[in-house]
Order: sequence, then C-alpha cells, then structure tokens
Amino acid sequence: MLRTKRRSLTIFELSHLPKQVKLISFIMFVYFIGWGICNPFFPIYLNDILGSYTGVGLIFGALYLMGFFWNLLMGDISDKISKKSMIILTLFLYLPMGPVILLMRKFWDFVLYQVYHSFTSSSLWLGSEAFVRGHSPKHKTSESMGLFDMSWVLSVVIGSAISGFLFLKFGFSIFLFISVFSAFALVISFFIKDKAGKGFVSSTREVIVKDGIFKKEFLDFLKNKELLRFSILSFFVCFSFGFMDMVLPLFSKALNATPIQIGILFSLFFLPRLSEGYFSVLADKFGKKSILLKGFFFCSVFFLLMFFVKDLPLLFLFSSMLSFLGISVVLPPLMGRITELIPKREVGEMTGVTKSINCLGSGLSPIVAGVIADLFGLRYIFLLGSLVSVGLLIFVFRLKFE
Repeated sequence: MLRTKRRSLTIFELSHLPKQVKLISFIMFVYFIGWGICNPFFPIYLNDILGSYTGVGLIFGALYLMGFFWNLLMGDISDKISKKSMIILTLFLYLPMGPVILLMRKFWDFVLYQVYHSFTSSSLWLGSEAFVRGHSPKHKTSESMGLFDMSWVLSVVIGSAISGFLFLKFGFSIFLFISVFSAFALVISFFIKDKAGKGFVSSTREVIVKDGIFKKEFLDFLKNKELLRFSILSFFVCFSFGFMDMVLPLFSKALNATPIQIGILFSLFFLPRLSEGYFSVLADKFGKKSILLKGFFFCSVFFLLMFFVKDLPLLFLFSSMLSFLGISVVLPPLMGRITELIPKREVGEMTGVTKSINCLGSGLSPIVAGVIADLFGLRYIFLLGSLVSVGLLIFVFRLKFE
C-alpha cells in the first residue's frame, strides 16, 4: 500500500512540471532512440575494427575528454545565446552522423569523428540540461532532472530492446537510425520557447576575447566551495559508471550472447533507471545524503557480484540490480544537489564546468577499463567499480549536506 502511494506521488509530482521542461524531455526522448538502437553494438563494431579493448576504450574516452574543453567553452556561450538556437543547430549537425560512422575504418578516423561528435554532444546536452535547469521551479530541481533523465533512458530501453532484431536484418547499417531520429527531434525542437540572446559568433568572440577561454568559468566555479565538493563526487561517480556502456556488450558477447540477447541485456540494464523519478522525489523529501549512502552501498555489492559472473542469466540479474538499486538511486540526488548549488544567472556557465568535470570522469573510465581488460580480462573492470563505490560511500558519509 505504501509503495503504491509513493509511486503515485512520483507521477503526480512530475506531471506538474512546466510545459517547457516536459517538451525538451520529449525532444531528447525522440533524439536518443537512434542511439538506443546503436549503442549496444557500437563497442562491438569498434572492437571488430580495432582489435583490442584498449583501442575501444581510447575511442570511447576520447568523446568525453574532448568534451571537457567543449563544455567549458559552450557553457559560457550558452548563457549569452538562446538555448533553443543552440539545440536546433546541434541537432542539425547530427544528421550526417550515421553514414559517417559506417565510412570509418581506421583508428584515427574514429578519433576525428569523436572530435566532431564531442562538439555536437557537448552542445546538445549542455544546452538541453541548462534549458531544464533554467525552467525548473526552485523546489523541484530533482524532479525536473529526473524527468529529463527518464526521457532519454526510456528511449534507450525501447531502442535497445529492438536493436538485436534490427541488427539481424540490417547489420551495422543500424547506425543510420541515429540520423533518422535526429531529424525527427530537429523538427520538434522548433516548438520550444526560450529567451532570445546574442548571436553565436559575437558571443564566442566575447567569451574568448573579453572573458578569456576557460578562465572566467573556473574562477567563478572555485568560489563556490560547496559546488566544488559535489562536483568532485560527481567526477568519481562518472568514473565508476562510465565504462558500463562499453563493457556490458563486450562482456555479454564474450559469454556467447546472441545479438538479440545483447540488445535485451542492454535494455534491461537501463530499464530500472526509469525509477529515477521515484528516487528524485524521495531525495527532495527525505534527504539526499541517506539516499546516496544506500545507492553507493548497493553499487559496491552488485559490482562485486558481477566480477564472479560466468553465465548470462546472472549477468542479466546483477546488471539490472546494479542499475535499479545503485545507479538509479545515486544520480537524482547528486544531480539535484548540484542544480541547487548553481546560481540561476550562471546556469549555462556553471553547467558547462560541472559537465566538463563529469566528462573527465567518463572519459578516463573506459580508457582505464580497456587497459585492464587487455591485461587481466573484462571481469576485473567490475572489481574496480566495486572498489570505487566503497570509496564513494565513505566520502559521502563524511560529507556535510546543508
């Protein structure tokens, strides 16, 4: 009875968010279906071409490490221009993405691709997340970010669930779906409303010449000590989870999973994260620290259990439980707290800095994972995840929440 009541409360809370928050969440849902279809097979595609886990990790990591610089630059720019224009521009740049992936055959082809991809990805996610934070009511930060995250997670769940069937029919040509769904999202994005700003060129010149690239963002960021602490926490969270998109398909293939099983496993891993809206409400109402402590405890447990996995059914079970009781529990209160600590007048700039820090964690994670996999084996990456989660548990226990 209590469980049903709380679930209804979550739906009630989310349904009363502003229209613009719900619309941008829907746009990201449509856009990410294409990636949901392709993500389970991208690391396999890379491994087939590059022939090593380290190579796959370097390409995965390159996207986020290059995004570190783009987020800093675009964060300040996004405070000066319309976020609607920023979103429309980057969705347009995504249109040729599918064919480009299929044309690449060498390591440096993928590196150059990630330079392009990091710009479009950083701009789109930064613009959309800043848009959500800018339109979020003061006491509903976790709910707003929870709805936003639930939207793209749902598209991953749907896309991944059908990806194996599509792969059997189209092979790696499924990457063309990225372009198709980006086009649909682009059309819808014309209906969002945002304040007008300066032009992109003039805003970029002002950031580079007047403020100095990266200087202003870091100076403003370092003044906010509480935001700095939680951003350090966010860095290690991204590091501990960042390798899963790469490792899970590769590990399931090593266990002789079929394409359909790989897609369903990926889908089931993301499915529990639809509960983020539930945990976001709990975090705002009953305290973020206690929710974080529980989440990191379960992360350490299920990462450790995955280290001992030798068959697909247990991989299905433990990866789903890691997602449901670990990742889904940790992210809403953490992102909600960071949102609370970002001044509204600096939402784009500070979002850029915090996302850049997250990019460092997410970029280093697959690189380290690839090296570990080549040296010791894929399963040892899960042991690393468990150890990092224990460290985060201790860190949060000693962290003060005001």
